[in-house]
Amino acid sequence: MNIIIFDVETNGMEGSSVLSLSALKCKINDYNEVYIIDKFNRFYFRVPGEKLNRKAIEINGLKDSMIAQLRENNNYPLYFKKDSESFKSFCGDSNHFVAHNIDFDKSFFDFELEYQFCTMKSNINILKLKWIEQYQTYKWPTLLETVNFYEISIESTKLHQSEYDTFLTFKIFSEMIKYEKTKNNIFNFLHNVI
Repeated sequence: MNIIIFDVETNGMEGSSVLSLSALKCKINDYNEVYIIDKFNRFYFRVPGEKLNRKAIEINGLKDSMIAQLRENNNYPLYFKKDSESFKSFCGDSNHFVAHNIDFDKSFFDFELEYQFCTMKSNINILKLKWIEQYQTYKWPTLLETVNFYEISIESTKLHQSEYDTFLTFKIFSEMIKYEKTKNNIFNFLHNVI
């Protein structure tokens, strides 16, 4: 079975332009080790007429000039909406998907993700960061908070870059397979029970 671990960086909230999309296609061996078999990494411009969301760009650093540099001489479409079929094709032999805040990231795709695993939601009651009385639950852990919990070393200057955040999600997922309190959730996900 193939598993797609992915991350999306955008120009804002749902409905805004996808500026970068990265994914790792993975498998799990008999020793419960996750390994990478393929990669997807692309950068896109905002659709014409969409205003630059300064707050989002301050976080991900994806100004037009940076995107142009990162695209180099690649000839895939300028906008994600014109290239979404490429990602769908990359995922074609996979029906298990993993992301940190998967509900947000998947909202940019025009196809359904069959079996989904969210490394953020599945760690809420593990990390127990801060109780939010209004919602009767703990605060959702950020990617960095989750990485720190699993003692994964990071390069903080690379955070909020889709390729690096995908790699960190891959590392979290790999650690969760070994972690006693999360084994059952992952087992259920992998065996299509949830």
